[in-house]
Amino acid sequence: MNVKIVKVMARFGTFSSILGAFMIGITIMMTENWSFSQNTFGELGVMGAGAAVLYNSGLLMAGALAMILAAAFFEFTKGDIIGQAGSAVFLAFSLSVCLLGVSILELGDWTKHVSPAIYVMIPLSAALLGYTFYKKGLKLHAGLGILAAAIGAAIWVMGGPMNALNQTIALVPFSAWQICVGLYMYRLEDSDEWD
Repeated sequence: MNVKIVKVMARFGTFSSILGAFMIGITIMMTENWSFSQNTFGELGVMGAGAAVLYNSGLLMAGALAMILAAAFFEFTKGDIIGQAGSAVFLAFSLSVCLLGVSILELGDWTKHVSPAIYVMIPLSAALLGYTFYKKGLKLHAGLGILAAAIGAAIWVMGGPMNALNQTIALVPFSAWQICVGLYMYRLEDSDEWD
């Protein structure tokens, strides 16, 4: 593992969740008649022109930063097939977030399947990467990943990502785990390299 590459990518990628939450928060404040229990986050991208531009731009930026974190995951888990699979699912998650950011361009009905797919990728990537972190001896980061995976999977028992409340329940622990892992990778020392 090249620690310098992981640190640089983690430095930028860690901000993905923070930026996404910030942009969604601003968009919610600008959108009238929007409710956590009645609407989905995706509806923010079409409710009001100014808010839609902010929301979609925020998704594009957050997705792009998440792709950088995915690259850090690929380098961090090099040589571990389960870790690489988790990194690939995280990359697919990142690309899907970007895709939702350009959905304002009306890319067709198939984009309606992207949002539910994201909520499948959340627990899958967190579980696979959490297992890899456990094998590396990072029990706290593994535990947080497994917890995020369990909560992300639990929303499907609650009816799926049918509203912003359920989406938030899946996103908050996943984002917290993402930040925690990103900060850990950013603080790696050269002596922490694995063969």
